[in-house]
Amino acid sequence: MNHKAIIIGATGGIGKALHTALNSDDAVTDIISVGHSNKADYAIDYEDEQSIANMAQSLKNMDYKPTIVIIATGYLSDEKKRPETQISQFSAEWAQKNYILNMIGPALIAKHILPLMPRDKDIFFAALSAKVGSISDNGLGGWHSYRASKAALNMMIKNLSIEWKRKNSLSRIIALHPGTVDTNLSKPFQKNVPNGKLFTPEYAAERLKHVILDCPPENSGQLLSWNGEIIAP
Repeated sequence: MNHKAIIIGATGGIGKALHTALNSDDAVTDIISVGHSNKADYAIDYEDEQSIANMAQSLKNMDYKPTIVIIATGYLSDEKKRPETQISQFSAEWAQKNYILNMIGPALIAKHILPLMPRDKDIFFAALSAKVGSISDNGLGGWHSYRASKAALNMMIKNLSIEWKRKNSLSRIIALHPGTVDTNLSKPFQKNVPNGKLFTPEYAAERLKHVILDCPPENSGQLLSWNGEIIAP
């Protein structure tokens, strides 16, 4: 199959590696990169829906119909603040930032980009999530805003999969747990990662590529791990 792809967050660690992985796949004929800067084909801002709408309109004008869309963005901490370890550290401002970058932004991408995808072909729409967004898997607590925003993303993916199944029975709309990948997002939290469980972006991208393209339609709506396993919600 000749896939046309869009990678959101293509200038980040995993996004850049996914671009390389897809570019080396004979089944992928074209890739459009999207990021925050002009290093990508399109620059967007999750806090500016119009920037996303403008990108979608440009793609529509080009008659660009992607069959693979990957959202490789995520937010966990910055130089000023780390995830909350107790509720006394919770703030509306921090929670809002997590929700905008981890759920609202990807939802806006879906709003504007999913309608461009074919209705009569295999399509793959995937967003990077995290295992810590699984409610049933939560045995440690903490990281309130990050966990909640990723759980919200997982629910959004489930909702979208149900809605889009009615439009295209061959659609796969999934959330992905990439494992712990050696990127800027994970750097402050790598100290206790077991040996062999800190993945390079290149390794994670190859694994995720296969999880996406090997996903059967019946797994649409699921949170899938880097090894293809379904993670309970």
